[in-house]
Amino acid sequence: MNKNDPIQKKYQQTLDRVERLKEELLKQHQKRPKEELPKKISLLNHLPKNSFYKQYVSHIAELCWLPESTTFLIGLGIFSSIASRAYHVRFADGDMLPIGLYTVAEHPPGTGKSRCMGIFSGPFYEFYKASASTNEKPVLFVSSCTPEGLEKTLDGTLGHFSAVSAEQGLIDTLFGGMYKAVGAKNNNELVLKGFTGEWVSSQRVTRAGFTGRVTGGISVFAQNGTVETILQTSNGTGLADRFLMLSEPDMLGIRDHKRKFERDESLDDKYKEICYKVAQIGLISPASFEETRSLTFSDNAYELIAEFSNKLEPLLKSGEQFGSNYLRGACGKAPIQVMKIAANLSLLNGGSKLDVIWDSYVIQAINIFNDLLVASYHMAVKKEVIGTEAQEAAIIAYLDKKGRRSKTEIQHACRYHNSFKELEHPKAEVGKVVDDMLARQVILRVGGTGASIYVA
Repeated sequence: MNKNDPIQKKYQQTLDRVERLKEELLKQHQKRPKEELPKKISLLNHLPKNSFYKQYVSHIAELCWLPESTTFLIGLGIFSSIASRAYHVRFADGDMLPIGLYTVAEHPPGTGKSRCMGIFSGPFYEFYKASASTNEKPVLFVSSCTPEGLEKTLDGTLGHFSAVSAEQGLIDTLFGGMYKAVGAKNNNELVLKGFTGEWVSSQRVTRAGFTGRVTGGISVFAQNGTVETILQTSNGTGLADRFLMLSEPDMLGIRDHKRKFERDESLDDKYKEICYKVAQIGLISPASFEETRSLTFSDNAYELIAEFSNKLEPLLKSGEQFGSNYLRGACGKAPIQVMKIAANLSLLNGGSKLDVIWDSYVIQAINIFNDLLVASYHMAVKKEVIGTEAQEAAIIAYLDKKGRRSKTEIQHACRYHNSFKELEHPKAEVGKVVDDMLARQVILRVGGTGASIYVA
């Protein structure tokens, strides 16, 4: 290039100016930092050393080569599904609340899921087989059932259900994913209302329906992808935020199959004794939800729960950690989840002898739920349900599919994606992400202002 040529000199100055502007834009719009990496969850840390359930979970987790927190959650869910037939708790204003939990964890095949669930449900099966005659027995656990099939069991159980499975098929059938017609709504009424013991009155043309208050517990420990199924099936109904979810790394590749492990039968016997006491009440002398036994909290316990809810409140604002609709819903159920967890921890540590749930169990439950809530946040980000990476991926996927599109078109299409529709102003949020991606040259604008945009 001839540096003395005024035209070429002017052209070079323009190029230099463009480069400087580009560098300034890049400095102003640095790539958003990666979502904060989750800390390893350890729910057992919140239980005291002398806690029987802590000792038993640790023992079974080691036996089955499973993470302790996953084992804790699945075991608690299974136990609660039968305990809910015997006991209830109350809100501070006196309203009744069942203690059945909805829990889900996921692991790949070959990780010992079925064995783990069999250990925690085994004592209930043993009691069930040795109890009353077949004609008098209510349904115990269901492992694969449609909502309509589940409804048929409610008369025999006086409105209670216990759904337990190591297969995702339970989620697919119970929430309608396998059998419903394309475009049809999921029939989630029983599951939604069973979480808080609401009234159900169903009328069927081909069979008798059920009328009464329904309660239940669900515990699913299935293959990877189970959590996504629940999140997708929820579709704004509040189904997903009723579940306590966990997806921990598995131990495949590090197990030593020659390892000697001595089973502690005294722990098994203690767990069996606790289960039998609950089953004696909930299965031999079944009662409707209104007639179950009451476990009570102290006034201070209700204060602790209210304080916890207040700590969560600022995080529910749009743009904050729990500002998506899914996590807002989960936070809104914090008092319910804390009371349910505390009640079951109390029963698992001999609390059935007393009708008062100690404050220590409430504190444990608060810490456990808080950890699970944070884990749900990181899981939703990882699975691209929420978070900036999910938002950018949605925009890039749209442009890859549709080609060049204007900013308005991108906003209109992407506002319905899960990562945006959960927000308070989804269309405006799409616009902000587009601007940020443009500034970082993740996407490029062709032509002048208002021209189409395409993926770089």
